[in-house]
Amino acid sequence: MNTKIDEIASRFSKWLQRYLPPRHLRANSEACQDEADALLRVILKATPQTDFMPWLNRVLENMDYRMKTRAWPTVAELNECCLLKHERKSTSPAGAFSLDSAVIAAKRMGRGEPVADWWLFGERTNELYARGLVEEKIIENYREAFRRSREPFARMKARQESQT
Repeated sequence: MNTKIDEIASRFSKWLQRYLPPRHLRANSEACQDEADALLRVILKATPQTDFMPWLNRVLENMDYRMKTRAWPTVAELNECCLLKHERKSTSPAGAFSLDSAVIAAKRMGRGEPVADWWLFGERTNELYARGLVEEKIIENYREAFRRSREPFARMKARQESQT
């Protein structure tokens, strides 16, 4: 095996250990291994030539969000997720202009510039994480700054309530 396949297999195996094999395979270790190998082949078939580890991390994170049970995904579910991630990267021609508000917000956060608070909580934050655009530490720093900015208003409101 080459290094690329070893890295992918190691990362995928680590991810797969977080889930249970399908119930009908649990008693048969050979069948479990065959299923794990089939899932790995799906990953290897869809893996891009360059930047494969960030791509794999995004695919596996997206699978985490899609999982409805603690059992391994099916070959079809994993294949669908791989193709979605791969297509998203390859559909726009090289150098094509596009406006992607999540990418813009992530770049602003990376530079320490202000962003709207909806990027700090809820669904939009999940999008930033799922797409691998920002690290959790950056979001936490922005959330802390947001909380500190709200403190003067809370103190002012408390003073007003105590005076009435």
